[in-house]
Amino acid sequence: MSEDLPYLNTRETQIVKYLIQGLTNTEIGKELHLSVHTIKYHLGRIYQKQGVSNRTLLIKAYYDRRSE
Repeated sequence: MSEDLPYLNTRETQIVKYLIQGLTNTEIGKELHLSVHTIKYHLGRIYQKQGVSNRTLLIKAYYDRRSE
């Protein structure tokens, strides 16, 4: 997965994996034992690194890169 979305660290890659599965921030937090605030923080960094502004565009970028 990290090759599909470059520049992400392990935690960020885990969060993206759960996003792709359709989990909410609250559900991701429960899975990773993190607060919703921490999930939002990581998402902000992920969006910045990937040049997107929301989860829909992030998931689209993931699938676009996989099909290349």
